[in-house]
Amino acid sequence: MKIGVMIQDITPRLVKYFGLEDMKGALISEIVVGSPAEKSGLKRMDVIIRYNGKDVNSAQMLSRLLSDTPPKSEVTIDAIRNGMKQTFRVTIGTLIKEEAEEQPAEEAIAWGFTVQDITPELAQDICPFFRY
Repeated sequence: MKIGVMIQDITPRLVKYFGLEDMKGALISEIVVGSPAEKSGLKRMDVIIRYNGKDVNSAQMLSRLLSDTPPKSEVTIDAIRNGMKQTFRVTIGTLIKEEAEEQPAEEAIAWGFTVQDITPELAQDICPFFRY
């Protein structure tokens, strides 16, 4: 769990939507109830721009910084919320073994999405011109 968030990279569309200066940072797309991130005050749709004094350029970079931080460490996270920079103090948690086996944390955090097999029905819903 480390801090209990799912993150994704900032896209050009998100830069425009949030009024950001550039595509740097990591968007919190989901937050685990009761997690260190939630307890610190971080919320879904916050854009993390600094982690413990280091600029965050991407979701993958934030994942690496998190993985390099020992459990029970207290870190400072700067995030943009509603156009305003806010600072949060977060105590790093641990990755529970069962969570690691169910879903590799690095993949889930680095990319911020899940995949599934496409069925003919789903393909038709997504693109009516698609022939399966």
